Amino acid sequence: MTREEILARFTGEDKMLAARVFDWALEAMRQNDCQLSDFLDPRELDLVLGILKQFPGLLWHAFGGYRGAERKRVAIVPDFFPEEELAWQIGAVEIRGEFEDDPPNHRDYLGALLNLGLRREKLGDILVSPQVCHVLTTEELVPYISQELKRVGRWHVTAQPFDLERLTPPQQQKKQIRTTVASMRLDALASAGFGLSRTKVVRLIRAGLVKVNWEQALNPDKTLAQGDVISLRGKGRVLVAEVGGLTKKKRQYLVLERYL
Repeated sequence: MTREEILARFTGEDKMLAARVFDWALEAMRQNDCQLSDFLDPRELDLVLGILKQFPGLLWHAFGGYRGAERKRVAIVPDFFPEEELAWQIGAVEIRGEFEDDPPNHRDYLGALLNLGLRREKLGDILVSPQVCHVLTTEELVPYISQELKRVGRWHVTAQPFDLERLTPPQQQKKQIRTTVASMRLDALASAGFGLSRTKVVRLIRAGLVKVNWEQALNPDKTLAQGDVISLRGKGRVLVAEVGGLTKKKRQYLVLERYL
């Protein structure tokens, strides 16, 4: 299907988005590399994915900074592109203030961000709780928001970069995993927690995609302990919740909690 045939199906802002999708797809094929979309809401995501089906040889992945995100970026890649090499370029900002009994709401935070001159498509989910708000955005905007955001409505606030791996979304689900491992090595625990082969986990660790307690871990044989948290980019995190005794075959009993 040609560009003109695709665009003829849309009007207004949807037509503009469709044109960008077409350009992203062509650029991914031309460069044999990843092209990232802006943040998309669920309706826009359906539109984008419907267009991408017209391009054989391309794959797509969607991610919004955490599992269950509503607004997501789409990575458009050639079908040979390794998923573990995707760089989502998503960051987070933490906003705090003394709100007492009348905290700002989602609309207040969004309005303050748009008043900084930001476009909605550069902002992902805005996660609001009584005393703190976490904003998902593109990595390049994190320093700007952290420096420039001083007020949300009538409230004075402070904003600072926030480690995305530490984000705890509202009503986040977790799965308990009871297992045994041969040792307390990082690669063994990550393999059990994320359901991946040990070989693939080692490759991901060496690629810099794994953190332990929010710090990059490049050594697969790093020894972990109860309470440690393993984060894998795009796959969530695993808590070493309980370390038990040894089996008769000298394997270590474990209880892991995977946050989905």
